[in-house]
Amino acid sequence: MAPDAPGDFEPEPYIGTRPPAPTRARLPAIPADPELLRYRHRLDQQLAAWRAARSETSLAPITAAQMPRSEWQVPRLWLAPTVACAVAALAGWWLASAPAARTGEELTQARQALQQEQDKVEKLGAALGAAWRELAARAVASVDKAAQDQERDALQQALQQSEAAAARFAQSLTQERERNRELQQQLAARHDPVAASTPAPVADTAKDNAPETPADPELLHLMARASLLLAQGDIAAARIVLERAAETGSASALFALAETFDPGVLAAWGALGTQGDVSRAGELYAKALVAGVAAAKERLAILRR
Repeated sequence: MAPDAPGDFEPEPYIGTRPPAPTRARLPAIPADPELLRYRHRLDQQLAAWRAARSETSLAPITAAQMPRSEWQVPRLWLAPTVACAVAALAGWWLASAPAARTGEELTQARQALQQEQDKVEKLGAALGAAWRELAARAVASVDKAAQDQERDALQQALQQSEAAAARFAQSLTQERERNRELQQQLAARHDPVAASTPAPVADTAKDNAPETPADPELLHLMARASLLLAQGDIAAARIVLERAAETGSASALFALAETFDPGVLAAWGALGTQGDVSRAGELYAKALVAGVAAAKERLAILRR
C-alpha cells in the first residue's frame, strides 16, 4: 500500500496528557469580615469563568500544523491557574492581616477609653467623699445648734420657774410676817395683868426702849428661806437655816427655832413624822425671852404644864 500523499494526511486530534488541574491552595483562617467575603466571592467568580473558558479551549481540535508549536503551550495552560491561586492566597493573607491590625488598634482605643472611665470614677468618688464629709459636718453643726437651742429653752424655762418660785416665796414671806404679827398681838393681849404691873428689870427696860437696829440682809434672807421651808413642811431643813440665823444673835430666829422643837406647835402645824424636844424648846424659849421676845414667856409656861 502506497503511502498516502502528503496532501492526503489528516491530522488526528491531539490526545495528550492534560496537565493536572491546579489544586486550590488552602487559605489561612480568615475572620468573618464582610469586605473579605465579597473579595473572595469575586475571586471565585473569576476562577469559575477562567475554568469555563479553559474547558472550551481544550475541546477545540488541534491541527497537525499546530502540533509542533503547541509543546510550549502546555506549561502555560496550568501555569495561569497556579498563579491565580497564589495571588488569591496572597490577597487572603493581606486581608486577614488587616483585621488583626484593626483589632489591635481597637483594643488600644478600648484600653484608653477604660482608663478614662476609671479616671472619671475616681474623680466622682473623690467628689462624693467631699460631699459626704460636708453633709456630716452640717449634720453635726445642726445637732449642736439644736442642743444649744434646747439648752437655751431649758434655761429660759428654769428662769421662769425661778421667778415664779421667788414670787410665791415673797408672797409666803408676806403671809408669814402677817401671821407672826397677829400671833404676837394675841400673845400680848393674853399677858398677866400682875406681870404687866410689875416693874421690869432695868436691863429689860433698856432693851425694850433701845432703838431698833437696822435689819441684816443676810438675816432677812435666812429668815425668809426658813419661812419657805416651814411652809413646805420641811422642818429639818428649816431648823438648819434657823440655827444659822440664831448664831447672829437674832431674838426672832431663836424664837422661831424654839417653835420647831415645841411639840404643841408642831402638832398645830400638822408636821407628821417630826419629833419634838421639850427641853430643847424650853432652852431656846428662855434665850428668846432674854433677848426680848415677850411671847417666849407664855410658851415656857405652856411647856411646863
